[in-house]
Amino acid sequence: MSMHLVGPYMTTTNYKKRKAKKKTKSQLEAEARHAKFLKSVGYTGNNDYRSAMPNYKSDRNIAPTSDVIATHNSAAAKKQPKVYTGTLIKGIATMHKSNAVPVTSREDAIAVSNMRRG
Repeated sequence: MSMHLVGPYMTTTNYKKRKAKKKTKSQLEAEARHAKFLKSVGYTGNNDYRSAMPNYKSDRNIAPTSDVIATHNSAAAKKQPKVYTGTLIKGIATMHKSNAVPVTSREDAIAVSNMRRG
C-alpha cells in the first residue's frame, strides 16, 4: 500500500501527553549551585532584550530647522500639461491591415498611399 493512499489517521507524530518526571536530588543541588553562582556574578534575571531609547535632544542653542526642501524655482515648478493645438496632424491614413497612421504633411499622405499599392 502506498503512503499517499493512507488516510489522515496514519501519522508518525505522537500526540500523547507525557507525565513530567520529578527532579532528582543531584539535579536540585546543581540548580541551587547555579542560582548561587548567578547571584554572585550579579545576574538579576531581567529578560528585557531591548535597550533603553537614547536621548537625542541637543542642549546647544541652534537655529530652528524646517522640513521644507529648498530647490531651484524651475526645478520645483509644476510641469505644464501637453495640449494638442490641432495644427500638426492633417489626417489619419490606413496603412496595412487597418493600421491607423497619422498624416502630418501631403508627402506623408502620398507615401502611405504608394505603400498600399506596392
